[in-house]
Amino acid sequence: MVSTLQAGTRVDATVIEVLPSMGLAWVLDDEMREWALTRSMPGVRLEGLTPGAKVCLHVETLDGKSYPCACS
Repeated sequence: MVSTLQAGTRVDATVIEVLPSMGLAWVLDDEMREWALTRSMPGVRLEGLTPGAKVCLHVETLDGKSYPCACS
């Protein structure tokens, strides 16, 4: 079972794959949760991401599910 994060949580994660032609990047946090980042997400610069890079996700919760809403 995946735990729900509190709204406004910051999560450190590592880039595992970048798909610039699709406008996506996948990251993995310390709890082994995978997160998808999109080109339109505030703070995401896909051209600047490479596998192994560290990012900080800003996570919000809606209806009991956690979603990344920004990246730094």
